[in-house]
Formats: sequence, structure tokens, C-alpha cells
Amino acid sequence: QLEGKQFHSDIPVIKTREQLHTPLLLCYRSLCESNLDILANGALLDTMRRIACFGVTLTKLDLRQESSRHSQVLEELIDYLYGDDYTQWDEDKRQTFLLEELGSKRPLIPYRWKCSPESEEVLKTFKIISQDRVEGLGTYVISMARQPSDVLTVALLMKEMAGDVRLPIAPLFETLEDLNRSGDVIKQLLGLPGYRSLINDRQEVMIGYSDSAKDAGQLAAAWAQYRAQERLVEICKEQNVTLTLFHGRGGTVGRGGGPAHAG
Repeated sequence: QLEGKQFHSDIPVIKTREQLHTPLLLCYRSLCESNLDILANGALLDTMRRIACFGVTLTKLDLRQESSRHSQVLEELIDYLYGDDYTQWDEDKRQTFLLEELGSKRPLIPYRWKCSPESEEVLKTFKIISQDRVEGLGTYVISMARQPSDVLTVALLMKEMAGDVRLPIAPLFETLEDLNRSGDVIKQLLGLPGYRSLINDRQEVMIGYSDSAKDAGQLAAAWAQYRAQERLVEICKEQNVTLTLFHGRGGTVGRGGGPAHAG
């Protein structure tokens, strides 16, 4: 890691709690059957309980990419498949296309499709999701999310590249304008056919701090952040959707819970 190289090992790596819990459970039962309950119910049982609660990962890794990078993949793909200009599509046309493809059983991306290095990097990230274990991955965060299509695009790319793995998708509303529109964006998403089943009635949203403060100043940004959260809570409550809000404060002080002006 210090050399900036990817870690490789020929030794099998434990990736799930079951891989560690199963042999320990076998040891526990063997000790109990041998009338060695005092050993089984000591440190071994404590370890099994910790594994059951916390798994084998210290913390989950969130993935984050800017919305324009996802749109670039769609632009190249639409041009390749249909000879059309995705950048000229309005929001309604984008949503219609993305929803149709999300409901389709056939793959959209051709197996041997050659895209730009930038788009290939994005697709490889989604491919890694399918190769890793969900236990070690958290939420897919979309920076500079502005429209429902930004969320649907990520859902489609995840469907195409990550197989059966589905990570929670969280739009990150950063600028003052995006914060003010965040409630409308989520309301539109929740009203789209099939979207609520896609998220299992659990919506995550990330609130941006640094860009909104640069955009409008600290006072106006703080008020917009407050209003956005109130609106999001209200909308999700009306729709009976569980909402998780988390805060994208950039400085180490802010991450530690310090005052916003110190971040």
C-alpha cells in the first residue's frame, strides 16, 4: 500500500463472516459435546458473538463517482448502439430509456464494446463490485447529482456490470441549487414505476457542505442544508420510505463532529 500497488496474495482471504463463523461454530459444538462447556462458553463464544455482530470488516468502503462520468458512459454507448446523441435527450426521455433498460432482461452493453479509457474505468469499478463481497462495500455515492436520471444511470450500470450485487445508491446534493431541488428529485424518483422495489423502500441521501458553502456562503448554505433535510424527511415519511441522511463534510474536524465553520 505504501508503494501504491494493489495487494495480491496466494493465500485465500476470508471475505465473509460465514467463512470464519462456520469453523468456529464446529469447534464450539465439538467442545460442548465433549462436556467442555467451560471452554466453549469463554473466549470462543465471545469471538463468535463479535463475528456475528461486526463481520470480518472493520468498516465498509463507500464508492464515489461524479454524475458526469456516468453520463459519459451512456453518451458513448447510445452513440455506438443507436447513432444518437444522448446529450440532446431531455430528462423525460432519459428516464423512459433508463427505466425500460432496468426492466429488460437482455444486456444493454455489448460484450466486446470498446469505449474510451475514461468510460472503461467507470465500468471496471462496477465490475469490481461483482467480484468483491457486499459485506466490505457500503454505498455508491453520486457526486453532483442533479436529476433522477443520475440515479437511474448508476442503477443501470450496476445491473449491467455487477451481476446480482446491488449496493445502496446515494445522490450527493452539493450546490445551493441542488440542495433546494433535492426534495423534488427524490419525490420524482419515488414516483417512478419500479424504483421503490429497486431500493426496497430504503433511500439514502448525502448532504454536501463544502461546495454549497463556496457557492452561497456559510449561512445560506447551512439554511439550505437544513431545509433540504426537512423536506426529504417529510417526503419519505409521506411515502413510507426509510430515509438515511449522511453528511459530506470535507475537513477532518467536520468528520469528527466539530462545528461546521471549523471544517
